Amino acid sequence: MGVLSGRFAGEPVRIRGEGGGDPLPRTLAALAGGLAVLLALGVAAASLAEPTALAIGTALGLYAVVAIVVAWRIRPYHPHGRFGAANGVTLVRAAINCALAGMLIDVDRVAAPGAPIGLVVLGLALASLALDGFDGFFARRLKLESRFGARFDVEVDGLLLTLLAVAAWRLDKAGAWVLLIGATYYVFLAARRLLPWLERPLGPSLRRKAVCVLQGASLIALMLPVIVPPWSQVIAGVALLALVWSFGVDVRDLWRANRLSGADEGPGGRGPAGSPPGSSARTGSRSRGRGTRRRPPAGAEPPPRPRERPSHRSKRG
Repeated sequence: MGVLSGRFAGEPVRIRGEGGGDPLPRTLAALAGGLAVLLALGVAAASLAEPTALAIGTALGLYAVVAIVVAWRIRPYHPHGRFGAANGVTLVRAAINCALAGMLIDVDRVAAPGAPIGLVVLGLALASLALDGFDGFFARRLKLESRFGARFDVEVDGLLLTLLAVAAWRLDKAGAWVLLIGATYYVFLAARRLLPWLERPLGPSLRRKAVCVLQGASLIALMLPVIVPPWSQVIAGVALLALVWSFGVDVRDLWRANRLSGADEGPGGRGPAGSPPGSSARTGSRSRGRGTRRRPPAGAEPPPRPRERPSHRSKRG
């Protein structure tokens, strides 16, 4: 659920699935279903507290952005004809997060003592976090894994953590520094633009998963009315320190891998032009095949040809 802390543990490879085809038509149908989920949540919330126009516009506008990105990226990174149950679960989570964003616009109503809308916010956050474990299960079970699905899950996780961090700050559970818990993912994305070696893949890690759970559980705990400063600040501080530690370990490993790769590649530390991140000159040459022969340098004399044995026919002649 965070860059390097679970969300950034390497990009999944692109998989050629069975039953290809254009996934866009079914994706559009799924997006319509996600909009229906969002509207249903809005109606339920409106029965408890009348939302403002800004709250409604925020929820609908955020979902529109999600829908545009999904429709734009589904074709090149999802080689299956179906949208898939896993992506459907992630889309429901995205709709829940958009509803949360709208409710947090009216944070004063959420923070009011005894306000039922506060319990709705807490319940929606728990539902979004709980559903996080089902999308990957369905993708593997139905053999519909894709790079799109993994990245979609990452982005929805990032949105949820960001919203919960904003809520903790707006509800005075911690200072503005708590926003770093949600902003870490986006900071890492910006850092990868400047430092390409951060794009190298990382293997799975139990540490990252544990930190992911800690982040989500800590931020949701801060939504409870009984958790107030200074205990709320302590909880948020522990979650942030764990996140920084996890990031530090992974960045250190990526930096070491980059140095080792540079040593293998020789002076300059760069692989062949156009090579993917993480590849080196050595690995690039292997990909051509072992049977490739080296051409002699220009101007060099060809090696002497072996003496041919006389055939039986020449001996008889």
